Amino acid sequence: MSLIFYSSSRTSLVKSELSAVTGHFIGYAVLAITYAFALSRTTKLNRKQLLFIPILLAVLYGISDELHQLYTPTRFSDINDVIVDFLGAAVGSYGYYLWNRLLINRTPAEKCRRLVDKKERRT
Repeated sequence: MSLIFYSSSRTSLVKSELSAVTGHFIGYAVLAITYAFALSRTTKLNRKQLLFIPILLAVLYGISDELHQLYTPTRFSDINDVIVDFLGAAVGSYGYYLWNRLLINRTPAEKCRRLVDKKERRT
Protein backbone atom coordinates (compact mmCIF):
# COMPACT_ATOMS: atom_id res chain seq x y z
CA MET A 1 0.00 0.00 0.00
CA SER A 2 2.80 2.38 0.80
CA LEU A 3 4.37 1.78 -2.62
CA ILE A 4 1.06 2.59 -4.32
CA PHE A 5 0.64 5.70 -2.18
CA TYR A 6 4.20 6.82 -2.87
CA SER A 7 3.79 6.26 -6.62
CA SER A 8 0.55 8.18 -6.75
CA SER A 9 2.02 11.13 -4.86
CA ARG A 10 4.83 11.58 -7.38
CA THR A 11 4.44 13.63 -10.50
CA SER A 12 3.64 11.55 -13.55
CA LEU A 13 6.20 8.76 -13.83
CA VAL A 14 4.67 6.72 -16.63
CA LYS A 15 5.43 7.45 -20.26
CA SER A 16 2.66 5.36 -21.87
CA GLU A 17 -0.94 4.49 -21.10
CA LEU A 18 -0.22 0.75 -21.45
CA SER A 19 2.43 0.80 -18.73
CA ALA A 20 0.08 2.81 -16.48
CA VAL A 21 -2.68 0.25 -16.93
CA THR A 22 -0.24 -2.61 -16.39
CA GLY A 23 1.10 -0.96 -13.25
CA HIS A 24 -2.37 -0.50 -11.81
CA PHE A 25 -3.39 -4.05 -12.70
CA ILE A 26 -0.32 -5.73 -11.22
CA GLY A 27 -0.16 -3.45 -8.19
CA TYR A 28 -3.74 -4.14 -7.17
CA ALA A 29 -3.48 -7.85 -7.96
CA VAL A 30 -0.56 -8.06 -5.54
CA LEU A 31 -2.46 -5.96 -3.00
CA ALA A 32 -5.49 -8.29 -3.16
CA ILE A 33 -3.25 -11.36 -2.80
CA THR A 34 -1.62 -9.77 0.23
CA TYR A 35 -5.02 -9.00 1.75
CA ALA A 36 -6.25 -12.55 1.06
CA PHE A 37 -3.12 -14.08 2.58
CA ALA A 38 -3.33 -11.93 5.70
CA LEU A 39 -7.05 -12.52 6.15
CA SER A 40 -6.67 -16.29 5.70
CA ARG A 41 -4.08 -16.37 8.46
CA THR A 42 -5.76 -14.05 10.96
CA THR A 43 -9.51 -14.60 10.57
CA LYS A 44 -11.99 -17.44 10.25
CA LEU A 45 -13.43 -16.34 6.93
CA ASN A 46 -14.73 -18.97 4.53
CA ARG A 47 -13.51 -19.29 0.95
CA LYS A 48 -16.14 -17.04 -0.58
CA GLN A 49 -15.41 -14.31 1.93
CA LEU A 50 -11.68 -14.72 1.25
CA LEU A 51 -12.46 -14.24 -2.43
CA PHE A 52 -14.58 -11.08 -2.17
CA ILE A 53 -13.29 -9.16 0.86
CA PRO A 54 -9.76 -8.64 -0.57
CA ILE A 55 -11.32 -7.31 -3.78
CA LEU A 56 -13.49 -4.92 -1.80
CA LEU A 57 -10.56 -3.71 0.31
CA ALA A 58 -8.32 -3.22 -2.72
CA VAL A 59 -11.02 -1.31 -4.63
CA LEU A 60 -11.69 0.91 -1.62
CA TYR A 61 -7.98 1.62 -1.43
CA GLY A 62 -7.97 2.31 -5.19
CA ILE A 63 -10.77 4.84 -4.76
CA SER A 64 -8.90 6.54 -1.91
CA ASP A 65 -5.78 6.58 -4.09
CA GLU A 66 -7.67 8.31 -6.89
CA LEU A 67 -8.99 10.88 -4.39
CA HIS A 68 -5.41 11.40 -3.23
CA GLN A 69 -4.33 12.05 -6.82
CA LEU A 70 -6.88 14.88 -7.08
CA TYR A 71 -4.61 16.88 -4.76
CA THR A 72 -1.31 15.92 -6.37
CA PRO A 73 0.11 18.43 -8.88
CA THR A 74 0.31 17.11 -12.48
CA ARG A 75 -1.82 14.05 -11.55
CA PHE A 76 -5.49 13.51 -12.19
CA SER A 77 -8.14 11.12 -11.00
CA ASP A 78 -9.70 8.71 -13.49
CA ILE A 79 -12.55 6.23 -13.05
CA ASN A 80 -10.83 3.96 -15.58
CA ASP A 81 -7.97 3.52 -13.10
CA VAL A 82 -10.46 2.28 -10.50
CA ILE A 83 -11.87 -0.17 -13.03
CA VAL A 84 -8.39 -1.50 -13.80
CA ASP A 85 -7.70 -1.66 -10.05
CA PHE A 86 -10.86 -3.74 -9.63
CA LEU A 87 -9.89 -6.10 -12.45
CA GLY A 88 -6.38 -6.53 -11.05
CA ALA A 89 -7.74 -7.14 -7.55
CA ALA A 90 -10.27 -9.64 -8.88
CA VAL A 91 -7.61 -11.59 -10.80
CA GLY A 92 -5.25 -11.54 -7.82
CA SER A 93 -7.90 -12.58 -5.33
CA TYR A 94 -9.27 -15.30 -7.62
CA GLY A 95 -5.73 -16.51 -8.28
CA TYR A 96 -5.13 -16.79 -4.54
CA TYR A 97 -8.50 -18.52 -4.15
CA LEU A 98 -7.61 -21.10 -6.82
CA TRP A 99 -4.12 -21.60 -5.46
CA ASN A 100 -5.52 -22.08 -1.98
CA ARG A 101 -8.28 -24.41 -3.15
CA LEU A 102 -6.30 -26.53 -5.60
CA LEU A 103 -2.87 -26.72 -4.02
CA ILE A 104 -3.51 -26.24 -0.34
CA ASN A 105 -7.17 -27.30 -0.52
CA ARG A 106 -8.20 -25.46 2.65
CA THR A 107 -7.81 -22.24 4.56
CA PRO A 108 -6.47 -22.57 8.12
CA ALA A 109 -9.94 -21.83 9.52
CA GLU A 110 -11.48 -24.53 7.34
CA LYS A 111 -8.87 -27.04 8.52
CA CYS A 112 -9.88 -26.35 12.11
CA ARG A 113 -13.59 -26.61 11.28
CA ARG A 114 -13.08 -29.90 9.46
CA LEU A 115 -11.16 -31.34 12.40
CA VAL A 116 -13.94 -30.31 14.78
CA ASP A 117 -16.57 -31.74 12.44
CA LYS A 118 -14.71 -35.06 12.24
CA LYS A 119 -14.47 -35.25 16.02
CA GLU A 120 -18.18 -34.46 16.38
CA ARG A 121 -19.14 -37.16 13.86
CA ARG A 122 -17.09 -39.74 15.77
CA THR A 123 -18.92 -39.07 19.02
